[in-house]
Amino acid sequence: MATPSIGSIQFTSLIGRVTKPGKQPTDITWPGMDGHGYFNIGKRAPLSQLITLCDLDSAGAAESHHSDCVDIKGSLQTVTYADGQNDTNVAIVEVVEVSVNHVKSAVGGLGSAADRYVVTHRWTVHKVT
Repeated sequence: MATPSIGSIQFTSLIGRVTKPGKQPTDITWPGMDGHGYFNIGKRAPLSQLITLCDLDSAGAAESHHSDCVDIKGSLQTVTYADGQNDTNVAIVEVVEVSVNHVKSAVGGLGSAADRYVVTHRWTVHKVT
C-alpha cells in the first residue's frame, strides 16, 4: 500500500480520483456530398475534486502543511493513490483549506497520540495530456 501524495506532499488519506481526458466521435458531413464520416477528436478532461486529510502533531506543523499545499498551486504534479497507482501531469488549479481540527485523543487510524491536528484540504485539479 502506497502513501497517498500530491507531488512531494504526503497525506493520511486522499479521497477521489483525477478524471482523465477521453475521445469522442464527431459526425462529419459536407454540403452537397452524399454520406458522412466520423472523426475522433480529443476531449479535454473536466476539472476534478480531491479531498486530502493529514494528521499532524502541532498547530505550527498544520500551518506549514497548508503553506506547502498552497505553494504548489499552478504547477504540474504527480498524484499517487493508496493503491499505488498514479496520475502524472496533473495541474493544481486551486487548493482550499476546509478545516483544521484539534484532536484531543487518538481517533480510529488517525493520530497515534493526543493533541494532534487533522487538516483537510479540497483540491481542484486538471489532467493535462
